[in-house]
Amino acid sequence: MEAQENATKKSRERDISMEITEAPPPMRPTTSSYTQTVTRVHGTGGDEDKSRVVQTHYETTVYTSSGGIQTYTNSHQINYLV
Repeated sequence: MEAQENATKKSRERDISMEITEAPPPMRPTTSSYTQTVTRVHGTGGDEDKSRVVQTHYETTVYTSSGGIQTYTNSHQINYLV
């Protein structure tokens, strides 16, 4: 009976063993920004020889945080006659 209890204790000791490893370093957030300008020229269609210029400026920011990727886009327009 005692031999059986010792065998059971040894079996449990083998199941409980675990390996301790060093934790990975924390992820450092990274950021990248991209800008783009799109210019379009449209005729006004009148007798005057004018054109409407529309410039759209885009700024996209991409960053990683906590293992995920986030993207934000901001845009604005400028309209004028030439």
